[in-house]
Amino acid sequence: ILLQPDEFQRFARWTPPPMPRKRFNTWFFAAAVRGDEHVEIDGEEIHDYRWIRPKHALEEQARGNMNVVAPTWVTLFYLSQYASVSALLQRFASAPPKQYQSRAVKLDNDAHAVLWHGDAGYEEGDASLPGERHRLIIQGNQYTFENTIEPY
Repeated sequence: ILLQPDEFQRFARWTPPPMPRKRFNTWFFAAAVRGDEHVEIDGEEIHDYRWIRPKHALEEQARGNMNVVAPTWVTLFYLSQYASVSALLQRFASAPPKQYQSRAVKLDNDAHAVLWHGDAGYEEGDASLPGERHRLIIQGNQYTFENTIEPY
């Protein structure tokens, strides 16, 4: 998408859990576009695309029609809370970018949780600890976001 650098609003930084394979330190940006912008497919990071509202993307994911990783799901959830792009960009401009350093933990019944800072179980890597919640629980196509520590 051809936009000027100052048109992008940085709103989140995601770091995955430590793993034996390569880790990515990923910044997320938002910008208003002026219509049906051309997207260049690079065959590496981008293999396909379509324009879709965040709420509809979450519905597609829940039906098993779209695969998304935890950072994308949480981002779509936050984006879906705003009625307009201008309201969303205004919110992003009024707050520092959110920092997410993920910690994945296994749960019972073939589920797992991704915990972030502020969750009672984050430091210990124990999702059973009582207290504040800042996590995404994933079981198959079902994602449940628990967040008692921050507003949308």
